[in-house]
Amino acid sequence: MSPNFKETQIYTIIFITLVVLVAVSLLSAIDAKARPQIILQKQIKIEKMLNTIYPGMKSFTTQDGVMIVKGDTATIGYAITGKGKGYGGEIELLVGLDTRFAIKKAIVISQTETPGLGDFIQKDTTFCDRFIGLTVNELALRKAGGKVDARTGATISSKAVTDGLRKTIENKLETLTREGKSNG
Repeated sequence: MSPNFKETQIYTIIFITLVVLVAVSLLSAIDAKARPQIILQKQIKIEKMLNTIYPGMKSFTTQDGVMIVKGDTATIGYAITGKGKGYGGEIELLVGLDTRFAIKKAIVISQTETPGLGDFIQKDTTFCDRFIGLTVNELALRKAGGKVDARTGATISSKAVTDGLRKTIENKLETLTREGKSNG
């Protein structure tokens, strides 16, 4: 090999390394600048969703991941965000509970399910209505002994939302029970 060939290889490696370092630095800087705005927009979106679940909401506080929703003078419900694992990836959920811990409303915040098949979980607002009034013990597909009917052709997405809601509530049941006793 000629010395020119080695020099060309070293130059190429150094050049590509510098390009990658600059690109990574720029992406990190953009992420650092955008991240607070992304978090703020998500909080605003969740607060709007809470207002649809609890029309009488005056305020809410968060304790151990549970949003305690207040009306004029008392607690009117609880809300929790959680995740389910769908066919296309993660499904982010918001579940509103009444003061007896039954589901008041469930909302899909975001999802990456197959367009035209599993994405109905967010597009079809009536899908989440099937969870209204259910308790954590009833949250399972009917074929698994629960009270939820899966949507034909999208059983994985239906199961992902159902399991995600159940696990979300189960994970916060201790906090919910403690809060319910202190507010009841």
